[in-house]
Amino acid sequence: MTLRRRGYLVEGVNDGTYVDVKELPDVLRKALKKVGYRRGDVRVVPTRATSVRSTAGKGSRGYAIAVNMSTGKISEIARGSWGGQNPFEREAVDWDDKPVSIPTNGAIITGEEGHKGTFATIYVNPAILISMLPGETSVSEREADVLRMASYKSFYKKELFERHRVTQVEIDALVKRGYMKRNKAGATSLTPKGKNAMSKKYF
Repeated sequence: MTLRRRGYLVEGVNDGTYVDVKELPDVLRKALKKVGYRRGDVRVVPTRATSVRSTAGKGSRGYAIAVNMSTGKISEIARGSWGGQNPFEREAVDWDDKPVSIPTNGAIITGEEGHKGTFATIYVNPAILISMLPGETSVSEREADVLRMASYKSFYKKELFERHRVTQVEIDALVKRGYMKRNKAGATSLTPKGKNAMSKKYF
């Protein structure tokens, strides 16, 4: 499969799977901490090669970091220029779109950092991905659509739930089965399991 991502082509990449950061191997958690990633889950993509090029824009800069899963060694962080491509600096993270091979014991983490926070995607060789995946997800088409609606911002999510007559019973069932979670204020959000099970529709 070939996917166009961030303006370049990468062979053998799919959309990936969301994994709870707490369930990642220790070395990957350390690498995410090193780049300042603080979200509860992260997208893991299986591929044998990926580019480190970023499309960071105003108020952000790209970064890339390599991890040896066998030795626990984490490379220094390669960072791009603030605002993205800068003809006077020519950082590899901003300009180099040549795919980098990922060995079976390796991983590459790329993303952007800036005033909106730090974003990350982990690219790993497909040979080791199976050990990092959450359990199987099995939902009906209707439940997959409800999960997709739940992925939107709160004001639009409420509108979608009303328009498609999503009931509290349906939401409670998805919470109970671990596809959604509810905070102390009663607001719901998707878990990594829910993100992996949601439909690809656009509402």
